[in-house]
Amino acid sequence: MAMEPRVEPLRDDQMSAEQLELVKHYRRDGHLPNIFRVALRNVKLFKAYKAFGLYTMALSSVPPRLRELAILRIGYLNKSDYEWGHHVRISQEIGLTNAEISRVKLGGEAPGWTLLEAAAIRMADQMKYDANLDDVTYATLMEGLGEDAFVELINTIGNYAMVSTLLNILRVPLEPGVVTIDTPLD
Repeated sequence: MAMEPRVEPLRDDQMSAEQLELVKHYRRDGHLPNIFRVALRNVKLFKAYKAFGLYTMALSSVPPRLRELAILRIGYLNKSDYEWGHHVRISQEIGLTNAEISRVKLGGEAPGWTLLEAAAIRMADQMKYDANLDDVTYATLMEGLGEDAFVELINTIGNYAMVSTLLNILRVPLEPGVVTIDTPLD
């Protein structure tokens, strides 16, 4: 059973012209996800965050597959149905299979990952639980990604850890049809 949102998402008719302009590119098939409808309640913060969020999602040099594996893992670790569900769709769009997406729940030690994929998934675990990385994970990612992408991956995981926590605390409602962590992916 879904809990009531702690902060209600804004409806389009409640948004100012500035708010509507700020999110015009975030609509999918005419629909604006609730994460943006809640974030727009603080326009100053939304404007300050927008460039960073866009960079970690779409502009960094982290390969999209690694980015999505890391985001799925931190969303799963934070028990964020919202983060998980939206990134399942994004992961599918970039070519991850349902079996691979489901395997993220098992962690970086699950069979089938490349060394770099396993390290990116372990990185999410270690950042969450240790606020650090072991030497093997660090070396694997630094060698496989290079310094720029490595630092970008740290920031990506940190960003999505923060976002998934915010989604949970504010109880941002999941849109109809978006899968949850417990939804089987067949």
